[in-house]
Amino acid sequence: MIVLDASAAADLLLRRGRHLKVERLVREHDTASSDLLAAEVLHVLRRFEHCGELDRERAAEAVDDLLDIPLEIYPAFPLARTVWGMRADVSAYDAAYVALAAGLDALLVTTDERLARTARRHCRVADL
Repeated sequence: MIVLDASAAADLLLRRGRHLKVERLVREHDTASSDLLAAEVLHVLRRFEHCGELDRERAAEAVDDLLDIPLEIYPAFPLARTVWGMRADVSAYDAAYVALAAGLDALLVTTDERLARTARRHCRVADL
């Protein structure tokens, strides 16, 4: 099983960076994520549309594609104490994915290099 974070999901949807590696992992593994994923990815898409990096149609297509990713969604709320315990290392948003990966003994999939380095203290991280 893998846990997909918002950076990897955004790269996948926008076909940027290491999206091909992320796509392969999603295709080959059961995939989970935090219920924070939708809000975080929608925030990224809004920002890209707002600054002109995405047109309205492509942004809407990316939203549809997000909803088509086969994901098992887990609530972040029950992870609050674990997330809080990681506050010195990562943001609460990032810690939700890290805590979920650790709790599921899953591989964290992130394209955020800084998070990948830090997350290795708490869970397994995919080498992208």
